[in-house]
Amino acid sequence: MLQDIEYVESFSRFVFDLHRAALAAPMERFQEQALDLLSEHVSFDSAWWGMSATAIRAFDVHNSYTYRLPADFGELWESVRHDPNMIRMVSKGPGHTLNCELPEFFTDAPQIRAVTEVLGIRHLLFTFDLNRNVNILTFLVLYRKDKDRRFTEEDRLLTQLIVPHLFACWSYNRITQISQLRMSRMDLGFLVALADRKGVVHDAAPGFAELMREEWPDWRSPALPAALIRVCQRHSSSFTGNRLVVKASGVRDWVLLLVSKRAPADFLSNREQAIASAFAKGDSYKEIALRLAISPATVRHHLRRIYEKLEISDKAQLAQLMLL
Repeated sequence: MLQDIEYVESFSRFVFDLHRAALAAPMERFQEQALDLLSEHVSFDSAWWGMSATAIRAFDVHNSYTYRLPADFGELWESVRHDPNMIRMVSKGPGHTLNCELPEFFTDAPQIRAVTEVLGIRHLLFTFDLNRNVNILTFLVLYRKDKDRRFTEEDRLLTQLIVPHLFACWSYNRITQISQLRMSRMDLGFLVALADRKGVVHDAAPGFAELMREEWPDWRSPALPAALIRVCQRHSSSFTGNRLVVKASGVRDWVLLLVSKRAPADFLSNREQAIASAFAKGDSYKEIALRLAISPATVRHHLRRIYEKLEISDKAQLAQLMLL
């Protein structure tokens, strides 16, 4: 009984430290700190942590972090990532940790075995989770080199318990820090999504996919529509569609997307928005005309057009809509 309590206390301390790191660690350091913490509970020689856009192509990795692995690991992985034997790695389904000895597991995959021999890897624990909200697979692989030091069933079960906390805190760390760095104000009614520069969604708020389909009915994550891929590649900082408005903020290799339904004012031109906002605040035709260097008659003409677009008939309704 005492041993069980000590085990629970140890696990609790790990989760506490992990959440603290998610709040405080810079994005580029969080995965390293998280794996340092994990190594205090499950011993391993190296690790690979990343994301795969499963809806595009199996094991098309869009984010890759290596921990104590050689610099050419990426090249070695590229040489085998299309091997059909890789599908076996996810055969147990999300949330299950696979414990295997590589020579035995890949007996019919000589190319993969050759890569693992170059790396000196003999044992691994593999865990993945599928975020169905954006259809992206997050994975963590822990490696050991010593052929006589296999992972135990206790190692596997503990890893299976811990990994969901790692993935959740990683998501929280990225979104929180990007928001703090780039968002100077928070508008109501938007949903947040995190994408990479290739236009692949890595995480998103609940309801994001449903909202996206209001603009693109046939859209399926994780690859963004072409218009938003251009936004992610910095060709523009926003997108205004028939039903949605998307604002983008780039931080390092990430893009934070704020997606919201179009407000009535979004259907107005920049000039119309300026006139509507000033008139709703109480400015007269003459005051608006002087500020914009146009005639009062032109202001009246714009206001008639604004009322038609917004399907309203008086100043009180205009003021209410401009506050949305």
